[in-house]
Amino acid sequence: MKMLRQISFAARKPFAAVDGASSTLAARRRASNRAFTLVEILVAIGIFSMVLAAIYSTWTAILRASKVGLEAAAAVQRARIAGRTIEETLGSVQCFESGLLRVRRRERR
Repeated sequence: MKMLRQISFAARKPFAAVDGASSTLAARRRASNRAFTLVEILVAIGIFSMVLAAIYSTWTAILRASKVGLEAAAAVQRARIAGRTIEETLGSVQCFESGLLRVRRRERR
């Protein structure tokens, strides 16, 4: 019986080592479950690139609209200045003609 106990005790030692190794494997598995997989990283990069593309397209649309708005404002300003110049010119011509008419009337007399 004593011999049988020694064999069974000796047989248990390797299993104890395996149990320690399996607990190490279990710890590694738990640690690897906390990491991201390649598919998750690729999906995240894809979503991130879509968001960046949307931001970029919005930004370029804002810049284009700003440029068009500034050009339109400049055109309106030039038209306003031209209209004011024409108005002042016509106003001075009118005054000059009325003065000229007075001079001609005086000359006729």
